[in-house]
Amino acid sequence: QERVIGFPWTPDFVKRTCTITGATIDAAMDVLLTPAIVACNAAGGTHHAFSDRGEGFCIFNDIAVAIHLALYNGWVTQ
Repeated sequence: QERVIGFPWTPDFVKRTCTITGATIDAAMDVLLTPAIVACNAAGGTHHAFSDRGEGFCIFNDIAVAIHLALYNGWVTQ
């Protein structure tokens, strides 16, 4: 798995990944729940991860996590 992700698992790497994913969720919430706002996460875009594994320097697919949360909470319908 380490070879597929590209990094060894360390506490700092996991913290970095969770911080990036959280910032993407925050940006999505800002855009979806606040009229006429633009938001982004310049560190985001860790889109190489799959639903069952990390890949390409990405543990989580932060964009997919934010979309799933938006669908789950009814902020978007499709």
